[in-house]
Amino acid sequence: MDRREQIAGLRLEKTRKRLSRGERDLTLGFMQKQFQVGIERPWKRLSEIIDVWGAVMPAEVVERTRLQGLQRGVLRVGVSDSAMLYEVDRLLRSGLQRELVQQVKGGGATLRKVRLSVDLIAAPTSDDGSGDYA
Repeated sequence: MDRREQIAGLRLEKTRKRLSRGERDLTLGFMQKQFQVGIERPWKRLSEIIDVWGAVMPAEVVERTRLQGLQRGVLRVGVSDSAMLYEVDRLLRSGLQRELVQQVKGGGATLRKVRLSVDLIAAPTSDDGSGDYA
């Protein structure tokens, strides 16, 4: 092999390295920021409120409600039916909403008010799967 062939071979190798794509990045690292903003931070805020909600509300209310989300200080809560909606509304108006706001105020989340709506997913189901209340 003469000197020209060696130089041509080195140039060819250098060009191959430059033009090759390398190994593909199959990780989801590019989604880390979106995950933190869209899931991790809201979950941390809502998990603080879940603990306070469970401590302040009666057990039968907690079983038949579902915290749906927190946005701009408004906690959205789904209740199993209109009777439970009325009961939770009365509890909140009798001072529990103020107590919730005060207890959450010390954490990282901000709570200003609670918005209630009927949510069939919040309805408890019996063990046999019929969906009737006990």
